[in-house]
Amino acid sequence: PVPSGHVSEILDSLPENQKQIMFQRFYENRTLEEIGQSQGYSKEAARQNINKIICRLRENISEDFGV
Repeated sequence: PVPSGHVSEILDSLPENQKQIMFQRFYENRTLEEIGQSQGYSKEAARQNINKIICRLRENISEDFGV
């Protein structure tokens, strides 16, 4: 398992708008449509953005832990 402190560091390194998107999706359980509206783009753009952020997080974790 990845130490939780390390995950926090990776999340903290995200640009502010990406942190806000992740917070809205996974903490506030907001829908893609709600996130898109709050960011000024479509539901599909919100989905794509979240997927890109998750891919970057996975890459960072994989690089740091050789997974």
